[in-house]
Amino acid sequence: MASLTPLAAHAASSDATTYYVSSSNTSCDDSGPGTEAEPFCTIQAAAAATTPGDAVLIGYGAQTGTVEITASGTAADPITYEAVTAPTGALNGQSVSLDSDASDDAYGLYLDGASYIDLSGISFEGYTSTSHYVQIENSSHVTVSQIYAVGNVLVTGDSGDVTISRAMVGNQNRGFTGSAFEIDSSGTGNVVTTSIASVFGNGAGITVDGSADADITSNTIWDYCGAGIGVGDDSNGVASGATIENNVIDEAVTDSNDEGVCTAGSTSGISVQSAADESGLTANYNDVYPEDSLGTEVYDWAGTAYSTPADLDSATGQGAADSIADPEIDGDGLFVENESSSVINAANSDAPDELATDIDGNARVFDPNVAETGAGTPGYDRGAVQYAETLHAGNLDAPATAPSDAAVTIDPPTMSDDWANATYTYTYDFGDGSADVTATTGVTHTYTSTGSYTITVKVTSDFGDTASTGFGISILKPVAFSASLVPDAQFGLSVLPDYSVTTDWPVTSQTVNYGDGTATVNITPDMSDSTLFHTYAEPGTYTMTYTVADAGGDSKTVAEPFTTAGGDYYPYGPTRLLDTRKDLGGTSAEISHDGSIKLKVAGSGTIPADVSAVVLNLTVVGASGNGYIQANEGSGSTGTSNLNYRASAVYSNNVVAAVAPDGTVTLQNFGVTKSVTLQLIADISGYYAPTDTDSSTGGAGSEFKSLQSSARIMDTRSGLGGNTGKLAAGKTDVLTIAGADGGALPSSGITAVALNLTATGTSGSGFLTVYADGTTLPGTSNLDWQGSTTKPTAAVVTVGADGEIDIFNGSDDGGGTDVLVDVSGYYTRTTQGAVYVPITPIRALDTRTAGNGKLPANSPYQLDMNSVAGGPFSLGMGGPLYPIQDYVENTTVTDTQASGWLSAGSGATVPPATSNLNWSGSGQTTANLSYAISEASDYQVAYYTTYYNGGGSISQPVDLIVDVMGYFSVL
Repeated sequence: MASLTPLAAHAASSDATTYYVSSSNTSCDDSGPGTEAEPFCTIQAAAAATTPGDAVLIGYGAQTGTVEITASGTAADPITYEAVTAPTGALNGQSVSLDSDASDDAYGLYLDGASYIDLSGISFEGYTSTSHYVQIENSSHVTVSQIYAVGNVLVTGDSGDVTISRAMVGNQNRGFTGSAFEIDSSGTGNVVTTSIASVFGNGAGITVDGSADADITSNTIWDYCGAGIGVGDDSNGVASGATIENNVIDEAVTDSNDEGVCTAGSTSGISVQSAADESGLTANYNDVYPEDSLGTEVYDWAGTAYSTPADLDSATGQGAADSIADPEIDGDGLFVENESSSVINAANSDAPDELATDIDGNARVFDPNVAETGAGTPGYDRGAVQYAETLHAGNLDAPATAPSDAAVTIDPPTMSDDWANATYTYTYDFGDGSADVTATTGVTHTYTSTGSYTITVKVTSDFGDTASTGFGISILKPVAFSASLVPDAQFGLSVLPDYSVTTDWPVTSQTVNYGDGTATVNITPDMSDSTLFHTYAEPGTYTMTYTVADAGGDSKTVAEPFTTAGGDYYPYGPTRLLDTRKDLGGTSAEISHDGSIKLKVAGSGTIPADVSAVVLNLTVVGASGNGYIQANEGSGSTGTSNLNYRASAVYSNNVVAAVAPDGTVTLQNFGVTKSVTLQLIADISGYYAPTDTDSSTGGAGSEFKSLQSSARIMDTRSGLGGNTGKLAAGKTDVLTIAGADGGALPSSGITAVALNLTATGTSGSGFLTVYADGTTLPGTSNLDWQGSTTKPTAAVVTVGADGEIDIFNGSDDGGGTDVLVDVSGYYTRTTQGAVYVPITPIRALDTRTAGNGKLPANSPYQLDMNSVAGGPFSLGMGGPLYPIQDYVENTTVTDTQASGWLSAGSGATVPPATSNLNWSGSGQTTANLSYAISEASDYQVAYYTTYYNGGGSISQPVDLIVDVMGYFSVL
């Protein structure tokens, strides 16, 4: 609906008054003077005060109740009621809403015996089905325009010369059964023009009952019941002399089309009841389209149905210029949807009460793309809505930034036009004070100063409509174009490209290619990191490329190598790399306190240059005091430990040590006193690398498969694993790995196994060496003991081709031992397992620090790895939120009170069936490598490992230290 402009105070007589109404004005008073400063609160108060020539201006706001107008104006001095212009967003374009405030409100607006009244711009809502939203009774020379009513509008009694124009009316399924517009009066000359009847249910559109010489012109009726336009009601007199022209009567409501229930006996587009009503009637230039409504006639003429305008014309001489084509109006009748509509250029401009503008105030204009089929002045459309050219300008195609003193290309906006075949001219205002430029294409412009400007373009169609659009541009100081790429390693096989570009033009395209044969990814401004997160199928070194271009014509491709953080496992040896007693490994000197050895790993034998971590068994011999060994990349102390020792005895532990970029591992001695010296041995059993240069492995590394919980597969005390009784000196037990743990380990394909080896019930002194069955006994050791004790050590052991490993007792004094083997997982040649990611060792737990407290006896302890300060475990980019399968850690207990054992990260089962650490007596410090299963929390997004201090009734609380050196990732 069109908004309204307030009228000047209308007065032909000198004593006429302009009254003001404003329900939203806090100064309003129905007992006041009705001035602009002190307005009435209600329209009714103003209506009671008016005399001929007075004007009532109604301010924005909602009112309730009934407005009853009985006072009349004169032909020279009518009384006017007009709402002021509606604010933006007002309901249906109306500024004033009138609603029911009681169930017995019979009307919204009621004119009774009033003449020469002009009223416009009010919305009527909220009345009941027994109310009439607008009723004009026994009144004459009344004009009601630009109203919105969710209910009936009636002209009754002896009313005549009443005009309803530019109104939108319908019963909206609120229970109304009458017509949207009904002229049921004995007066003549009543008019409904340029209005919309949107019935939505069980009601007719426009009916003229016993009123002669009515004009029904340029209305749109849809979803009606009974008749779209009906003339004649014999019980109320004869409705002769009517004119029905330029109307659009769209689809009716029937039982069959699922749009509502129509209780009328028959439904028709246009209905004339009798021959008497037909007298003097003119019906032409209407569009009647009931085809989508089953059981509906086009015309019902004095009891005879006609299905086409030609049939009607032949029989009655009416409807010769009618059409029954689809009017192509929207569901509310508010606009014509397409230029192919049958209503365009099809009306008779000379029809009685035809308005020069449509319901929205748009002028009637000729569409040059559509042939004229109407009469009179060309360009009049049928119905309440004119299909005028409506031009919309999209966004400008121009850069958001540009350097100063550079030519900026500004392409014209994309245009949307209801009329086809238009051509456009563009007037460009560059926003910098320079002269506007008018062109039919895009233009270029050079800004000489930095700053922010607004480019505005006015578009003019050759049909006459205009539209404008704007765009902001920032002019920058010129900079050199550059781009960079840093592949940021994530987890095991994943990467997140960290890219950047420096430019003074907008970036027009960006792509990243991961170098593994997968598709190039187009980077968009709204792309998240999770979209760019990429996981390689296999470990390796790949060339990642980032290509970027800008609107200034600059482009660059940056290529960077990327090596996955995670690597596969490659069995090697076992063989001895270091023995300071024999000058093996580059030194024959004892290692003193704070002394270190840089053990060369990469390049030793067939170990490749890109080795990332190495599995070593470290052994301390002949220490002159107590202390510990730390293995790292050589960047100084990490505050962690790998092997604890005491004076004189032999101590060993397994280590998975990160290899420095120079291919070395630094082994550093930290004695409790500066005088402590020792001999150090290092045996290698395998390494991790992202690529394999050793042809002997066939270029195929192995990935780790963790068991759900560690499992005991050998115990010579009970015969578990097929070997019963202590392993004697010089003897070898063979242990089958393939298919072990009841089939939890596969029957084939295992290349190596991660296990915990425990010697218990020992006698004498000796050592155990574990190696692949079917191979030569290596000159290495895994576990050493002296006297009667229980000692564990972790090991990664190559599995023989027959699926078995050998355990050799190397005692030289006849010492024997029972052997226990617990398995944590295995390695196999697959791309479906986990790869190893070394990290700088970090201390994840030390119960000796304030607030932690010792680990109680016979009790589990859960360590939240996400809470480890400085740890790399708070992950969460793409794929599974936490891709860590196992943590590789050195677990140490100290300040023991009695004999006991510890299970480290063997799973959630409490108490567990396996152990990682054993100690006998008080005051001991002992450590062992463990593969700690990563356990998901059930109550929050977190991962834990569980530790259990066991050993029966004699076990006592112990301090626990956990140092993490890497993890296995499934991504």
